[in-house]
Amino acid sequence: MLKLPDPAFTQNIRLHLKFRIMVYAAACLTAWSCASLADAHTLAGNWFKEPDSWVYQGQIDLADAGLEPIDKIYLTGGRFWQQADFEVNTSDHYVLDFKNTSVIGYFRHIILNASGYPLVDVRGGIQSSETNPFFLRHGREADLPAGRYRLLTELDSPVFVAYPQPYLDTLEHYRQAIKQCNALTLLCMGVLLSLIVYYMAQALAGRRLSDAMYSLFILCAFVFGSSTLLVFSELFGMRSMFPVRTPILFASCAYVLFVMALLKIRADNYPRLRMAGEAVLALLCVMVIVGLALPNWDIEITRYALVLFSFYGMCNGLMNPDTSKGRIYTVSRGEHEDKRDKIQAPQIQSGIQAGCRQAGS
Repeated sequence: MLKLPDPAFTQNIRLHLKFRIMVYAAACLTAWSCASLADAHTLAGNWFKEPDSWVYQGQIDLADAGLEPIDKIYLTGGRFWQQADFEVNTSDHYVLDFKNTSVIGYFRHIILNASGYPLVDVRGGIQSSETNPFFLRHGREADLPAGRYRLLTELDSPVFVAYPQPYLDTLEHYRQAIKQCNALTLLCMGVLLSLIVYYMAQALAGRRLSDAMYSLFILCAFVFGSSTLLVFSELFGMRSMFPVRTPILFASCAYVLFVMALLKIRADNYPRLRMAGEAVLALLCVMVIVGLALPNWDIEITRYALVLFSFYGMCNGLMNPDTSKGRIYTVSRGEHEDKRDKIQAPQIQSGIQAGCRQAGS
């Protein structure tokens, strides 16, 4: 008689296949969206730190304006200026935007012609009340005839997730390029939102802490991603930087609770892992308090929190005496917790990468 495979085994194989398909699809979409900006011209120049009492008064050369030269901006925030000289060979409609990150509180672009006359003076940013002409982007238009120009860019933000780099693109190419990036952004947000609803429903129906904590973890990633990618500021007019700075710290705490609930780590069966989990959770709570007290250091603290809880989760998967559960956790972050074949947790590592990778991108 032909013996049918165990339904739980079949469901787990399907989970692995779905995971691989999602990873390959995300990689292809990311490469596709990044390739769309390959023709953009990066405007590299010299960076300066602005003193507290300094005010721009039409200076042409920032090197002689009393600013402090620096190699690059500080990720802990502040007020900075960049001066970059560039040349336009063809008269056209152009767009100024930033690479690497959209997390910018305020910005200002000033374009001077060869005579030092300002042709363009535009502003924007997450905390700015200026309306963005392009959806989910900081792009600003500039009509430039052929010639040499100087770009003065001001940045004022409490934190930076990555190093913003101004670039110039033609209006026609820019409009086509951002379609791909925006499509990927909305797709990722839709996936995260659907996962939040699904696992919250699972948590309410089965009263499982692991599902509830995983739903909270994804919710924090969703808030972070929506804020850094300008979804909240564009659609709901949210001008606060708080959703950018704090959610991942709370997600770190939710992740540790999720791991302990998923792998049933208790004091009576895994005392060392339980003690380590409580210590990590306490340390993460301290990081949350410090981050709230020192807003400019939130993102830097978050980087250490990511390493800490990821290392804890990996160690739990490797050290768990139940080898099948540990292997499933470390490879796919999913398991079957009962004979009803209900999947408790999909890939947590891919989830955190989807939530945090866009701070710059």
